[in-house]
Amino acid sequence: MNRLVRRGFTLVELLVVIAIIGILVALLLPAVQAAREAARRSQCTNNIKQQMLGVMNYESTRGELPAGMEIHSPLEVQAGFAAANSTWGIEILSFIEASNLGDLFDYTLPISDPVNLHLIDNPIGLFVCPSDPGPDDYANTSFNSAAEITSVADVKPARASYVGIAGQDFDGNYWSRPIHVMDGGAGSVPTADASNMKNAAKWARFKIRKGALPCVTEPVGKAHRVKLRQVTDGTSSTVAIAEYHTQTLYGGFRPPSWGDWRAYSSMSDTTYVDERRSVPVASAKHPYIFGLPDFEACVTASGLNPVSCERAVASLHSGGVVQVGLLDGSVRTLNNDIDPVIWGAAGTISGGELVDEL
Repeated sequence: MNRLVRRGFTLVELLVVIAIIGILVALLLPAVQAAREAARRSQCTNNIKQQMLGVMNYESTRGELPAGMEIHSPLEVQAGFAAANSTWGIEILSFIEASNLGDLFDYTLPISDPVNLHLIDNPIGLFVCPSDPGPDDYANTSFNSAAEITSVADVKPARASYVGIAGQDFDGNYWSRPIHVMDGGAGSVPTADASNMKNAAKWARFKIRKGALPCVTEPVGKAHRVKLRQVTDGTSSTVAIAEYHTQTLYGGFRPPSWGDWRAYSSMSDTTYVDERRSVPVASAKHPYIFGLPDFEACVTASGLNPVSCERAVASLHSGGVVQVGLLDGSVRTLNNDIDPVIWGAAGTISGGELVDEL
């Protein structure tokens, strides 16, 4: 009589199968991760397109580009910083289908006033890149009314993965820093130029480095919003918005925000490189201020001013790329090895540089 012999897997066979499955998973995982990152990057591209659409709709309606940051007049100082009336992020809210929030701002008061302050901790998806998870130890507050706020220190603004390009730095001066653009003490009407720019020749060299979304003071002074006819370098060669991830914080630095009342949270600058020098100083800075995913590494780099790091652009996309929005409404992907001279020139509206290679 024949017996039916039932035979299962041996331990060796089971281990072989598990090993094969492990190899297949290891082969597929990078592809899955790449597909996910491609989707995140595509969403980030769309965010910038929508922001640039808001910028251009603002310009079409108002006849000028939004301000990177408009300093409140009379000048109000909070915690050592000049308080703003608005930022480029706030000014385009009504043009990116966020008018329900934008209409709540009182533009006769600085952002640091509780009436406006409780609005800037509202997260807005369009200002956050999916590849940018944010710092582990940072969370925006969620105040519902002005009555809940006793000081500006109570509020942590909602972060943003994007910054407006204010201009190109010159001799350690930035179009994103009120102290470098205008003069004035608390309670005064701020006027341009800044005290360190009173020299006419120096101001002239600084003025041509103005960018698309600079720090402005209205209605007086030379620091006004930009009109498209002033963009003589070409709209397809001038960067208005760039990425900056918010994952790494260092010291007291706060992550970029769409509506913070302090300039360094909403704007960045490109860096000037003097091509006449045999060893351009800014060339050494470039790897730290463009595409670097670690803010702390920038701040601790030898010879670098932390201000330069605060005005860097970077992303967490694979390949070390940074996406930027140009004034013609397009979005461009730049590699972190971009020529620093070209990147510097892309931050100006009328510097007279050729940036066809962007």
